[in-house]
Amino acid sequence: MQNMWLLQGICDSLDIATRQFICGSTSSHWVSWKTIIQPKNNGVLRVRPTRDANIAMLGKHIWTILHCKTKLWLKLVNAKCFHGEFILHRKEFPGSSYTWALLVDEYD
Repeated sequence: MQNMWLLQGICDSLDIATRQFICGSTSSHWVSWKTIIQPKNNGVLRVRPTRDANIAMLGKHIWTILHCKTKLWLKLVNAKCFHGEFILHRKEFPGSSYTWALLVDEYD
């Protein structure tokens, strides 16, 4: 989840599983899902929807790529896949993933 953009159907399935775990049966709930996902300062549980969590985790990777270039995992990925070229300047590389292709198309 922190390394790939999840499809909306997968996010919906994970949200349904979370709802069923928290609320029990699917027929009657004491609290609505819209109430559960509200911020904590409203006095509720604050379960983050899967799509929001996925975006936040991917954003953390982008932050690391832009600001923490000394991290070991980033050095390894740069050396293996990008041959020293800055990761966000590289358009395509052999064996690139579907996710990378989507990112390149999005910002091209």
